[in-house]
Amino acid sequence: REKLEATRRQEIERARNVKMRLSIHRLAEVMTRTGTEADLARNALAAIAEGTGYPHWALFKRDRERGSLEIFATRALPDEAQEELTPDPVGNDARAPASRAAFRGEAVIARDPEEMPRYAFAKGWKGVGPELAIVAVPLVEHGETTAVLQCFAPRARGFRGEDITLIRWMASQLALGLKRIQLELRDQLLASYMRSTEEMLIGFDLDGVITYANPAAERALGDAEIRELRGMRVNDLFRLPGGGEEMPFLSAVRAAGGYSGDVTCVRPDETRFPAEVTDRKSGGEGK
Repeated sequence: REKLEATRRQEIERARNVKMRLSIHRLAEVMTRTGTEADLARNALAAIAEGTGYPHWALFKRDRERGSLEIFATRALPDEAQEELTPDPVGNDARAPASRAAFRGEAVIARDPEEMPRYAFAKGWKGVGPELAIVAVPLVEHGETTAVLQCFAPRARGFRGEDITLIRWMASQLALGLKRIQLELRDQLLASYMRSTEEMLIGFDLDGVITYANPAAERALGDAEIRELRGMRVNDLFRLPGGGEEMPFLSAVRAAGGYSGDVTCVRPDETRFPAEVTDRKSGGEGK
């Protein structure tokens, strides 16, 4: 009989592990879909609710300048709860579990009413009730909390160790998805700036081969097409005056690890004009 019980426990554990992996996989799929940051957050909370079996969630984003937490998305919580859900200032003496989790950089589990604010909305809200258990898990990037994922559950149900583990994994997937959206938005803004700015922007690799030229650079260099510029060498376009002789631009950049100052720009027709440039590394390339 003991052997049968042990086998049954192992089967239950295997089934639980399979369910956890499938839940994380489904959330990872949601995180790869395109859309706005708000859409991604809403879809993620729905996937997290399905995967964990806990329906009530809130996602708080941290304002980088002020350091405070603000509600970003909720699931299965009433609209009128917004004011009560707003966390108090981040700190070790904060009452809101989300604020304490943001301060500590680790999960906070709260069951005692004295450990959390009074959430009056929960009393009459289906599936929650006045006696709460809350887990708040921070989303951390480079040691800094950027958001907090928080779950509300009836205290009678609470959270087991495996529930907390799964929620942590879900939080890490959510952090990756939000980061991807932010990077895509940054890249879109950068691409828009590079196309519209009147400043010349030239990209080149570590060997000095040109990989990119924006419209302003094409116009300044004699309306050269990008297909003509790409593959050329930066030394053919930029030269540094020095000691009465012009020295290769790339040599100066390599020697000093970068350059900011005057150069001579050479057009394809060999005409020249002075310019002021700043070189910096960007993903292994100079600009």
